[in-house]
Amino acid sequence: MLSATLYQRILGERFSKLPPALQQFHGQVEGGCAKGTVTVECGRGILRHGMAALLRLPPPGQEIPLQLEVVTENGCERWIRHFGDYCLDTLQWQEGSLLIEKAGLLQFGFRLIVENSALIFQQQFCRLGKVPLPRYAALSISATVSDYDQGWQVEVVINAPILGVITTYRGAAYARLIH
Repeated sequence: MLSATLYQRILGERFSKLPPALQQFHGQVEGGCAKGTVTVECGRGILRHGMAALLRLPPPGQEIPLQLEVVTENGCERWIRHFGDYCLDTLQWQEGSLLIEKAGLLQFGFRLIVENSALIFQQQFCRLGKVPLPRYAALSISATVSDYDQGWQVEVVINAPILGVITTYRGAAYARLIH
């Protein structure tokens, strides 16, 4: 059994620079739960909506209840996000100094940056299975998680080549301890 969590291993000494709520959440070896609300926006046009549906991204809406459960599995973390009735399930693990997140057949590599009380996910690559996609053909994701009233706020923007922004979600969440 690993004594440090996925985010503790990747961030190392930078972990202590995270806001307290993020340290608490990402410091739970057994995983964690959080609740909050988010607003999901889709880019305009049928092509962007079609791409969002194809990628199984959550549908648009205001003040959607968010439930997050993180389950640890052999050094990895399964992130199960419920946007109202819609579920988005991804798997995260470490490769070298990067966080890898797998959604369906796509894998995204992120460098984690801690800056001004925020955790920034800086995408390094996108691959289909193990095959790297060139930047001009790859989805790009930017995400920032920052301190917010004993919890955190999140903003995620997903862009597709040529189409631009296909989905954005932002909102606030508060952790609940599992035990």
